[in-house]
Amino acid sequence: MIRVSADSICVHGDSPGAVAAARAVREGLEADGVELAAFASPNVSG
Repeated sequence: MIRVSADSICVHGDSPGAVAAARAVREGLEADGVELAAFASPNVSG
């Protein structure tokens, strides 16, 4: 294990297991009490 301090994480999804990997990262962070938030507000137009 390596302790790091990060403000953002970028997960690239060009492999068959990418979605599962991203979910596992999120679940692990949440389990450790890391507060997750969107990097930017989505562009919503009506």
